[in-house]
Amino acid sequence: GGGGVLGGGARGGGAASSGAASIGAADFAGFRRAKLMFGDVPGDLLRAAHEGNAVLIGRLGLTDAENLPVAARIRPPAIVWSIE
Repeated sequence: GGGGVLGGGARGGGAASSGAASIGAADFAGFRRAKLMFGDVPGDLLRAAHEGNAVLIGRLGLTDAENLPVAARIRPPAIVWSIE
């Protein structure tokens, strides 16, 4: 199938327990990482992506309440997980 857990912007190693999404823009001089933990993903969604039945999608804003790039661990409700 075309499903999967790690996409082009994610990194994982070994028995990957998290993906690190890089956040940046052409006009932004800095660079930050947001840590996305697989343990925060609802089990049924993670299982569907792992089995290849769907693609796991995490939607989140790229800036915080102070309009700064998000960084560190991102947890729900700041990220909404779904499958497609």
